[in-house]
Amino acid sequence: MLFRNPRVLPALLLCIGLGLGGIRAWELHDMPDWTPQDIETSVELNYMLDLARSRASASDPIPVLPPEEADRRKQAIRQDVLHETRGQRQKLESEMRQGILLVVVGALLYLGVLVMQKRGILPKA
Repeated sequence: MLFRNPRVLPALLLCIGLGLGGIRAWELHDMPDWTPQDIETSVELNYMLDLARSRASASDPIPVLPPEEADRRKQAIRQDVLHETRGQRQKLESEMRQGILLVVVGALLYLGVLVMQKRGILPKA
């Protein structure tokens, strides 16, 4: 019964697309920009957490790694941090583009339905 009116599906696509695109654009706008200092702070904190987790018990001292090993671990942590921050932003951008695509498809379908109703191909509801 819902789809007896041919304008319902295009209107639903328009509404869903506007909602999805708008919400994701708002979230993308509110997402903080990571400065190099923020990234370095995150790397240092994660490195210290990794060292603390590698202890056998809570009473053991935090191990000191050779400089090469420490640099290698910090580089791996930096790559993880950058990958995670970029991944969040790319996910939001992708979902925003999907919302915009739904709006475009819904608008084209709505115009097509209006033209077909005007020409008498589809019944007017």
